[in-house]
Amino acid sequence: MVNGQDKCKELDHNELGQPIGDNSVKYVSFLGCMIKEFVPYTLDGWNEISEEVKDKMWSCLRMSYKVEDWEKKVIFQKLVKLWHDRKSKLQILVREVNTGRVASRDLNLLKSEFMEQNQWDLFVKKTLSPTFQVGSGDIGSGIGNEVNSNCDINDAAKQKW
Repeated sequence: MVNGQDKCKELDHNELGQPIGDNSVKYVSFLGCMIKEFVPYTLDGWNEISEEVKDKMWSCLRMSYKVEDWEKKVIFQKLVKLWHDRKSKLQILVREVNTGRVASRDLNLLKSEFMEQNQWDLFVKKTLSPTFQVGSGDIGSGIGNEVNSNCDINDAAKQKW
C-alpha cells in the first residue's frame, strides 16, 4: 500500500469495473489533469513516454485515489485514450484556425495552461506541417478525417467500425 493511502478517495465500480459514485467525476477530472501535466501533445505516440513519467503518474494517482496494482493496465488504457482524444481534438481545432474557420488570434486560446509556449508552438507547427497533413489525410479530403499520422493500422481499422 502506498504511504498515506488510507487518506485517499475511495472509488466504487460497477459490474464492468467502471468508476461510479461520488468520487467518479473527480477521478476522471483528475486523470485529465494528470495527462495535461505529465504528457506533452508534441509526442508522436504514447510509446514515447518514458517509464519514469509513467511511474510518476501512477504514484500521483495512488496518492489521491485508492487503486490497486491490478487496475494499472486499465487505468493507463484510459489515460492513453484521454491523451489521444484531446490531442486529436486540438489538432482539428488548430487546422480549423489555419483554414480560416476561426480567427487566427483565437489559436492561443486553445493552448492549455499546463503547456509551455514553446511546446504549444511546436505542436502547432507539427500539426500544420505538410507531412502531418498528408499522413492524416487532410490534403484533398477535408478536415473531417479523424485518422491521423499518430494512429497505427489497428487504430485506423477500429475507427472505421
